[in-house]
Amino acid sequence: TFAGAGDAFVTTWYDQSGNGNDATQTTAAQQPKIVTSGSAILDNGKPSVQFDGTDDRLYGTDNGTLNNIRQGQFTYIGVARNLESGTPEWNAIYSPSTSNSASVGGVGALAMQIFFSQQKIGFHNTWKAATELASIDISSIWNNQLLVFQTRDNAGTNGDGSGVTNSVNNLTTSGTQSWVSNIGTQFIIGSQSIIETSSVDDWDGYIQEVIIYPIDQTSDKTPITTNINDFYSIY
Repeated sequence: TFAGAGDAFVTTWYDQSGNGNDATQTTAAQQPKIVTSGSAILDNGKPSVQFDGTDDRLYGTDNGTLNNIRQGQFTYIGVARNLESGTPEWNAIYSPSTSNSASVGGVGALAMQIFFSQQKIGFHNTWKAATELASIDISSIWNNQLLVFQTRDNAGTNGDGSGVTNSVNNLTTSGTQSWVSNIGTQFIIGSQSIIETSSVDDWDGYIQEVIIYPIDQTSDKTPITTNINDFYSIY
C-alpha cells in the first residue's frame, strides 16, 4: 500500500532479539530496496532486501551487547545471495565495524571475499591473507543462495590463536588465526567498513537474514541451520 506501483526502500532493519540493535539508514540514496515497481523483492520465493553493491548499507550503534563478539566467542549466521559479476573484495553481509578505521573495519565480518581471483567466503579479521582465514572456496556456488554459519570457539586476547569455523551450505572448513580484538561503536549490514576505500565493496545482491549470537552455537548448529533451510529451501 505504501509503495503503490513504485519502489520502496529500507530505512530501519529492526532487531528481533529485544536488545534494540536496530540498523538504520537516513540517506535515501544509500537505502537498500525491498519493493520494486509495486512488488516485494523475492529471492527463492521469500522476501529479501536488495543491496546495490555501491553504497547501500545500514548502520547500528553498538549498545554493548555485541562487544563480546569482537573479543570472544561468537556465532554469525546469514542468508544471502551474491550477484557480483566482477572482482569484489571484502564484500560483507555484516560487520561489527570500528568507527574510525577502514583497515580494521571488518573485524568479524560475514565477508564474501576474493583473493588472487579466488572466490571465497570467510571470517575477516583485519587484513589477513586467504590462507589465514579458514576460508571456503565457494566458486561452485558463487551466485547461489547461501546459508553462512560462522563461529569462534574461545574467548581470546589480542594476538592469540583462535579457532574459527566457517560453513556455507554443506561446505565447512576450520582453522586457527591470529586474533585482533577490537572494541567498536558501530555495526553495519551490507558493507565491510564505514569508510569507503577502493578495496571495500558494498554487498551486491540479496540479504534475507542476519543473526548474531555472542556465544559459540556449534553444538546447536544442526537444529539452527535445519530450521533456516526448511524455511528458505537453500540446499
